[in-house]
Amino acid sequence: MPCYWLDTSVFIQAYQGAYSFDIVPAFWDFLQQQIENGVLRSPEPVLKEIKDGDQLAAWVDKIKSILSVQPDQSVQSTYQSIADHVRGNYQPYHTNRFLTGADGWVIAQAQVDSGTIVCQENRRKEKRAKIPVISDEFGV
Repeated sequence: MPCYWLDTSVFIQAYQGAYSFDIVPAFWDFLQQQIENGVLRSPEPVLKEIKDGDQLAAWVDKIKSILSVQPDQSVQSTYQSIADHVRGNYQPYHTNRFLTGADGWVIAQAQVDSGTIVCQENRRKEKRAKIPVISDEFGV
């Protein structure tokens, strides 16, 4: 079943903004319900980008076994194609920044799953690699 693949920015911006746990707890209940139903997922590297020590980290830790997806061989192969593309089209600083984060894994997982990516980045082309731009280039 195709699902929605959440980037780190979705969690962090919601938590730090208008959807914090104390303002809209129903938002987090809804997310958890959709995660339990298999509608929402995140590759494991996304969860590693959420820093320990706050309410968001505690919430993610509680549901990580049903939220987090380990990359299988097809996702790893797709990620390699994405990494090669980024290396060939962006400066080393921007390439390293992209490849040390979770973004490439979100794209690879969504492509293999025929899923949809949810992130807070825009499609404006810049010097750095961004999820929407790379996703468009890979037909995700």
